[in-house]
Amino acid sequence: WQADEEQLRHELSEWYRSRGLSTPTIKETMEQFAEYPPQLVKEVLDLLLRDGRLFKISESLYYTRELIEPLIASVLKYMEEHGEIDAPAFKDLTGLTRKFSIPILEYLDRVKLTMRIGDKRIPLIHNVMNTDAVAAVSDEVTDGLGVLFTFGREESPDALLSDGSRGRELWGPPRVGVE
Repeated sequence: WQADEEQLRHELSEWYRSRGLSTPTIKETMEQFAEYPPQLVKEVLDLLLRDGRLFKISESLYYTRELIEPLIASVLKYMEEHGEIDAPAFKDLTGLTRKFSIPILEYLDRVKLTMRIGDKRIPLIHNVMNTDAVAAVSDEVTDGLGVLFTFGREESPDALLSDGSRGRELWGPPRVGVE
């Protein structure tokens, strides 16, 4: 089994890499590797996920790290330049059909890189360094994130927060990010 597992690990990695952004579905993958026991294929896929070589985008779509990371970077860069992204803009950016683009956009929401508002997505965490003011939406979901924002260029990490504590006491060295 060990030799089969190593061989299958290599073949699965190559299979996903070779298919590019139009990644195969799990059903297609199981059909492609039908010469292996289905349980072994599932176990090796799980190993590739745990090793960080594959990313599970949806129940049926997996991507290699080499493909998904540059894609995510390009989406984040697009949002940095345009403030948001919607499905048509994502399709234009990536060339992917809805079969792939919607699951990827939903994945970005799930991993908290984006937040869906209507038909658009915005970056969930904004870099607010060197800004004069920041407005934030408050609801149960965003309140649970515990994001620390600075409100002005002169604002110090030692400034009092709304609960009376000082920012540096709670969060350590100055930074903008998740609490």
